[in-house]
Amino acid sequence: MCKEEGETLDHLMLHCTAARGYWQKVSTEAGFLWAFPANCRSMMIEEMVGLGSNKMAKALWKCLVLAVQWNIWIERNSRI
Repeated sequence: MCKEEGETLDHLMLHCTAARGYWQKVSTEAGFLWAFPANCRSMMIEEMVGLGSNKMAKALWKCLVLAVQWNIWIERNSRI
């Protein structure tokens, strides 16, 4: 999508400059700071700091991750 590296899942969904822009916008709007994980699997299984045992917050985080990834995928498809 960004044509800077090969299109791997982790690059496309996390490390691509376009994807990073989406993640930064979402994190700013949601009011949280986080370090980009190394890969997509880590993003889904690692818990956000501060969620503790709050099952609703964990479920919402996973929904947010999937929603952003879906939008990145749509953008990728529109570019190609």
